[in-house]
Amino acid sequence: VQSKSNAVDQNGCPVTIPATIAYKDDFRPGTDEPRPLLLTAYGSYGHNNEAEFDPSLCALMSEGWIVVHTHVRGGGEKGRWWYEEGRGQKKWNSFNDFIDITEYLLENGYSTPERTCATASSAGGLTIAVAAIKRPELYGAIILKVPFLDVLDSMMDPNLPLTHAEFEEWGNPQDDNEAYEYIKGYDPCRNISNLLNSNALKSDPSRKIPGMLVTCSLSDIRVGFWGPAKFVAKIREHGETEQVKVSNVLLDWSHDEGHFGTGGRFGRLEEKAFEYAFLHKVIGIV
Repeated sequence: VQSKSNAVDQNGCPVTIPATIAYKDDFRPGTDEPRPLLLTAYGSYGHNNEAEFDPSLCALMSEGWIVVHTHVRGGGEKGRWWYEEGRGQKKWNSFNDFIDITEYLLENGYSTPERTCATASSAGGLTIAVAAIKRPELYGAIILKVPFLDVLDSMMDPNLPLTHAEFEEWGNPQDDNEAYEYIKGYDPCRNISNLLNSNALKSDPSRKIPGMLVTCSLSDIRVGFWGPAKFVAKIREHGETEQVKVSNVLLDWSHDEGHFGTGGRFGRLEEKAFEYAFLHKVIGIV
């Protein structure tokens, strides 16, 4: 997907953002009726968002869903430079890449905004959350699993176990005012007002902020439970309005599952079933 920024790659060519698109072979984008769409993302630490075989995603595709694994800057899909272009004070590239891919899919008839969903965990949850705050009109529902949403407060707290190790990824807001202001500009917990006061949603009374399923765990030593909890509380305290349906903003709180979710075969199946039931309910698929 062509980036809508003016960025160029190592060879001076416009940046293109990879995405892996999967669906049943009986679908023709732009010709057939748009289908429900599920995007995934990561875009941090130079880690690839692998398009691995996942039986649960196959189950969705058998029901007509389109699955898209995005490979935004900040990951390692195009090498070290791809990672460098999506960390520190270039972090907005990750978020804008995800938005650009979403717009491409909508413009080319893969889905509609009301049926466009996204899911990611940890730092990937940050990518999706920022995209949804900036462009809420593009998404019908999102799932944020143990997401890193309270970035600035976390990076300002030297008592957290990972703070100093994370300076390379996000910047050091404790000593660098530019890093402080940059992180503050995208930190989801500090920019919820942009979501709740979106002009795009106000111009269309039928649209609401995306439905959100946010998870956290008391046993998670990587992402503190207070970040996701704070994020959901700030949205829900706003109350029910034309743009906010409080019953579609949920916090799923666990005590002992840790950062990587439920263990065991059946536990993971139950977790996926709950997530997919949420998506189906919010976007109106019975």
